[in-house]
Amino acid sequence: MTRDSDHQSASEAGDEVTPTSDALRHAPQQARSRRRVEQILLAAEALVAQGGLEALNTRSVADAARTSPATLYQYFADRDAIIVALAERGIQQRDRQAFDDVVELLHGAEGGPERGRADLAEMISVSLRSCLRFYVDNPAFVRLYLHDRSSPALIAFVRERNRALAVGMREMAINAGVLPGSAPDMAADMIIGIGDYIFQYVFETGTEPNLDAFEEGVRIIHAYMHLGS
Repeated sequence: MTRDSDHQSASEAGDEVTPTSDALRHAPQQARSRRRVEQILLAAEALVAQGGLEALNTRSVADAARTSPATLYQYFADRDAIIVALAERGIQQRDRQAFDDVVELLHGAEGGPERGRADLAEMISVSLRSCLRFYVDNPAFVRLYLHDRSSPALIAFVRERNRALAVGMREMAINAGVLPGSAPDMAADMIIGIGDYIFQYVFETGTEPNLDAFEEGVRIIHAYMHLGS
């Protein structure tokens, strides 16, 4: 593993992503405003990378972004809004990466549709490993998203996002023909919830993953899935 400073930040891992949730007072429409929001989020991400969430407040972010608190408050109501915006941006990138990896699995190595080639367990394994890769590449996001969920706004965001992810995973599995349409919603919710806890445990001691714990977590999810088969 390389040092944290050698990893890509969430913003460098893919295209620029502007949060779209209620974290922003208003969605920036002009390119200049979008750049300003990105500048603020990059500064906040750097603070989290250096000192965790304890280092994050509106004054420290404004100073790091070389802007005024008044300008920051044009876009973010408070510290929690900045936290949720960072979480949303990172999750969008993480889920997009996982989605692309699962689609590649379903279409086969040569790019042609091969439905039936993958089963649900393979889809979930690919998704989990994709998420692991994202977390390893983005240590600041690990500190933000996995290490400290004391923010009520972040807790609410995680709950809402996990529910949406469960719905999307269930629909993708049904469309791919690896899950019957009669499968209960609760099963997908449980798998996503277990996966979320597994990653908190895997990165419990820092930004370097406990790979043995990760593999055990994958086995636990597979065991849960087999209970209903």
